[in-house]
Formats: sequence, structure tokens, C-alpha cells
Amino acid sequence: MRLGIMQPYFLPYIGYFDLVYRTDRWVVFDTVQYIRHGWVNRNRILHPKKGWLYITVPTEKHSRDTPICEVRIREDGRWRDKILGQLQHYKRKAPYFQSVYDLVASCMQDNGGSLAELNVSGLVRVCSYLGIPLNHSVFSRMDLELGPIEGPGDWALRISESMAPAST
Repeated sequence: MRLGIMQPYFLPYIGYFDLVYRTDRWVVFDTVQYIRHGWVNRNRILHPKKGWLYITVPTEKHSRDTPICEVRIREDGRWRDKILGQLQHYKRKAPYFQSVYDLVASCMQDNGGSLAELNVSGLVRVCSYLGIPLNHSVFSRMDLELGPIEGPGDWALRISESMAPAST
């Protein structure tokens, strides 16, 4: 079994989808610490005139060591419209603008206020749109029996061992 394990990013980069495509099973690793100014709640698009433009899902205040699965979206009612508005400058030039715009809009539908759920939902929708098979599990819901975790490098090993089929 080819297993992939990664954090849930907001509208991830193309290499993320390539990794998903190359796996038999994907684990959304949502119990690690949320990193401020990382890619879990933001991404970037080309600015119409210069450099990059960041698109961001606002989050509620939380402690520094909060795991991704506990981070809540700050619902001010405007962030979705703002992101969709930031995409409008592509309308005249992008040949598939409407279908991709609709996809992005669907990826930002309400997911109970959970940032991790928003990202998992987006991953599922984009994989479906691209025709990428996605057999995924969310780590915080898996209830795996892991051995001792002595360092950051142990997580993937222990998850893999726990998910390996029992040998007979």
C-alpha cells in the first residue's frame, strides 16, 4: 500500500495533488500544531499587475499550540466574497474561468466552522474535478494505536505501522 500523510492545506499546490494521485490511501494529518502564516488557511494567486496576492480564510483566536483540527474559522460573512472577488481579474483571460471559479466557490461552502473540515472538503472536491481517486481518512478521527512518538520523524512511521495489514 502506498500511503500519503500530509496536513490539510487551503486549496493546495499542484504537487499536493500529484502526491494524492500516487497513493492508495491518504491521511489528512490534522492533529499537528497550526502554524500561523502557513498554508493551512491561506494561499496565493498571481496579482493582476505585480507579484502575489494572498487569499486567506480568517481564523478565530487560539493558543499557539492549537492543533489544526481545533482551529475555527472566524465567520465575519465576508471572507468568501472577498476571495471570490480577488479571482475576478482572471475572468477575461482564463479560458476555464467559470468552471474553476465555481469549483473554488464550492470549496468554500460552510463546513461547520472548522478550518480542517473546510480544507478536507476542498481536497475532495478538487480531486473529483481533476479525476484523481481519493481514498482518505482524517487522522483525528482514526483512533489508531500508535507506538511511542519520540520525535517528529516518528509520526509517519507509526501511522504506517498502525495501518499496515496484519500479516498471517
